[in-house]
Amino acid sequence: MVKGNLDSVDLGIIRILLTHPTMKQGEIAKSVSVSSGTVTNRLIKMRASGLLSGHLFDFSKLCDHKVYRMFFKLDKSSKSEMSRAISYFMDLDFVINVKEVYADHYDIIVDYLIFPGDSEADAEDEGAEVVKKAQILREVPVEFKDSIRLRELGSEANQLSYFELLV
Repeated sequence: MVKGNLDSVDLGIIRILLTHPTMKQGEIAKSVSVSSGTVTNRLIKMRASGLLSGHLFDFSKLCDHKVYRMFFKLDKSSKSEMSRAISYFMDLDFVINVKEVYADHYDIIVDYLIFPGDSEADAEDEGAEVVKKAQILREVPVEFKDSIRLRELGSEANQLSYFELLV
């Protein structure tokens, strides 16, 4: 997509289609507080740019965005605690997708966007932005402190091993 064209409405539509791929456009419109026509137009633009193919998103088409992934393990993973953690992550405006998984190594996968610039100085800022967003993801709200502890994957020796660049 053209640089700067991905806004909060686009992100809202993407989030919904990632979690509810069969949702009707009218329901999507209500969820993101726009008209059905706006959703239709946004989907047309996403398809034309190659970002959306059917209901599969190809994030490599976002020339001015990068998608990163973090993995978290819940210390206590009841269904209600998992739901609370997923809701917390989805409320962050830069998070585009949260997946609950059943694996030995992790319970939650969080995909998030970084908006890099064009210059070399911006490339340094991008690294700082990746770390800043990761810190926000790590800061579990006070109401979760007793029941949910998110542990990142990675060791002290390799602090950035939990970042995975998707595109």
